[in-house]
Amino acid sequence: MVLDQILQESFEAYSREKSKLAARLLTLPRGSLVLHKTKTHNYYYLHKKVGESVASYFIGEKTAPLYGLVVRLINERKKTKQELNLVITYLKRLRKNIMITQINTMDLLSKIFKEFADNNLWESGIELIGTWCFNAYSNFYKLNAGPNLIMTSDVDMLVKIPYTGPEYNIDRLLSGLGFVKEFKEDMSVYYSGSGMYIEFLTPTENKNKKVMAQDEPKLRIRPEPVEMISILLNNPTSVEWKSGEKIVLPSMPSFMIQKMMIACTLMRSAKRKKDHGQIIAVAEYIARNKPMLEETKKICKSLTKNEKHQVCITIDDVMKKDRSGAVKAIFHHCRKEIGDRGGMAG
Repeated sequence: MVLDQILQESFEAYSREKSKLAARLLTLPRGSLVLHKTKTHNYYYLHKKVGESVASYFIGEKTAPLYGLVVRLINERKKTKQELNLVITYLKRLRKNIMITQINTMDLLSKIFKEFADNNLWESGIELIGTWCFNAYSNFYKLNAGPNLIMTSDVDMLVKIPYTGPEYNIDRLLSGLGFVKEFKEDMSVYYSGSGMYIEFLTPTENKNKKVMAQDEPKLRIRPEPVEMISILLNNPTSVEWKSGEKIVLPSMPSFMIQKMMIACTLMRSAKRKKDHGQIIAVAEYIARNKPMLEETKKICKSLTKNEKHQVCITIDDVMKKDRSGAVKAIFHHCRKEIGDRGGMAG
């Protein structure tokens, strides 16, 4: 497991622990026990600050059952508070380390994206897709997206084949930046380094057997053939990356519909929660943008029967988690264009 994944999983685990400890702290009594002596007895009171004054609650003698209970709960509160402070300290450290990792990742990606821009590769059929595409959407369009939706070690690049743009040696660029060439079973090539995996993908419609990867000699890469991604090449859009470079992404409606198509498949089961979160964030923005809404309706109408069916399954799944007005409106338009649940998968 790469560093940023470990950091993110640790951050999420400590965040859950922080919430649990904070909730427990609310149920435990504040204050301190104070001894009040009389001539014949020693009584204990619980002193607790209420606003600007101090309230006093009678507990009784040491032998009273309430005394033992209050002592136990007060001690538990002290222990819980210590644990909470420790967790908060760990979270601060993890947040700092995550930011450092992100900065290093951003620097590398900015160098790569700038090279692509300087050599006119973006305009020639290369797109940034996947979670880093969503990351770019989130930054450019100010989407409502938490860290869990934009963090990933996988940098996915879509390449239109046949490629007709200028020649450029991507393999030399990535090797020069310290990335190591790796091979998959289909002989496609990806690059690992600095806690990242950079993969090049290209659409295939072959549903019957695994297609072996083929070289793209003009770019010196061997992209992986992948199903259900050709929709991402329709109507690409250009946005500004965080460091100022212009990069090319799929249109936001294409991204959303493609996520709907794949989110219900078995291969996405481990990433389904993330897929749903990205779909919701994008849908909320599309609902406020009329041209994007019209494009969404047009794409839905053009889908195959099987693709429509997959979109409907995902809509049902997402609506169980989010029934907000914007998301509900977008899904209503999708269903209207798709028709009767898109038929059955063939």
